[in-house]
Amino acid sequence: MEPFASPSLDNGTQMCRPASPHSSAFVDLDGDCLADLFIVCEGNEEYQIWTNTEAGFIYAQTGKLPTHAGPVSFADMNGDGSLDMVVPVTGKSEIYILYNEQRPLCVGTNKHQDCRKFKHICEADPQFGFSLSGAHIIDISQMWHGEVMLDSLNAFTGQTGPPPVKLGDFNLDGYPDMAIVTRKSKSESRIRLLRSEPCDSCKAGKNGQLTRRDFAAVTDGVAALEQFSQVQDAAFFDMDGSGTLDLLIHYMDKAGKLRAAAIYNNFFTDAFFIKALACPSNKDMRSYAGVLPGPAFKYMLINDDGRKHVAQAAQVPQTAYRALFTPYTVIGIGRTNNYIEDFSIGSTSAFGHRAKSFEGLIPNSQVVVFPVNSSSDWRLELYMNRSESTPYILATLLSSMVVLAIAVFVLGTLERKADQREKQRALHSINFDAL
Repeated sequence: MEPFASPSLDNGTQMCRPASPHSSAFVDLDGDCLADLFIVCEGNEEYQIWTNTEAGFIYAQTGKLPTHAGPVSFADMNGDGSLDMVVPVTGKSEIYILYNEQRPLCVGTNKHQDCRKFKHICEADPQFGFSLSGAHIIDISQMWHGEVMLDSLNAFTGQTGPPPVKLGDFNLDGYPDMAIVTRKSKSESRIRLLRSEPCDSCKAGKNGQLTRRDFAAVTDGVAALEQFSQVQDAAFFDMDGSGTLDLLIHYMDKAGKLRAAAIYNNFFTDAFFIKALACPSNKDMRSYAGVLPGPAFKYMLINDDGRKHVAQAAQVPQTAYRALFTPYTVIGIGRTNNYIEDFSIGSTSAFGHRAKSFEGLIPNSQVVVFPVNSSSDWRLELYMNRSESTPYILATLLSSMVVLAIAVFVLGTLERKADQREKQRALHSINFDAL
């Protein structure tokens, strides 16, 4: 193997040597819907971000990670249209959320500030950044007494380091939740769920405009998770293709054998979703089997309180060290009674036109996007999920049509009889006048 070669810039800035193991990622961080390079530097104390531009990847910034930082995960934790970092601290009970501080959208009190127009939801913000000093720290010891984050994967030969925090919106409210592996002793480790909740008193970011989210332990409806006492890892996955995220669990049984189990999501979710997938393609070929790393999905809709809302999700931002991402992206969009006004996709696989917006997408549908190189003529295929209530809706519709048809027939018959009586009265009146 050749020694590691570090690219450098004219000003002397060099790409740092990646950590081993690392949680580097290919994910959009500056808001232009094109995947940037996020590199965890050797020692796990710092990271570098190289932004994706027409001239290639350009050094943007270096930042600090928490001491004893574990694998970094990415998701739009506060639903502001930018991806944030979620970092567990190994051997402790803390999870850091470093919010991505970008220019806010022009909504509410931000309309007269330096804000981002809704028609520019895929516009880069060169001043983006993450603040370790302003990080939101979650202490899981207050939720599960005596438990800390799993700090190693001893059951796997050659695997070191803890599993990352798995992020997924299992209740489809539009805000990612967490699945973590905790240990109470060396022989006992369990899978835990944390649900995202509003936190109106929490503020973060520039001028305090980015509202944080709080996280609460999920204790109801998780009895199926308690039967696994030696969990090694977990991942979100849509097992039955229903648009809700289930859990895949890798665990060790009582005989010491490694096994896998699927736990179906049976939580009632009165909300909608979009299941998005970007596939490799060109003018002559489309591949449904392939998967592209790094595409960004941004959507804009009007939520249930009548305000415009923009959020972002990524497709396969990480692949190494048991990242365990799905080849598609399940995006919770909460409760809404409207179409998705703007659904934007950015892909680094396309040259020239690397982002595309689509309008009027239907919630609870599966979207397959084929970015076409050097062309703006991207192909989008939309598949609707059949709802369990479809037969009842169809029966109600047919019954209503039958009732209306009967009403029209009866009223028409009565109208014709009334017309006949009027005509007979008119004839009698003419006959009497003639006499």
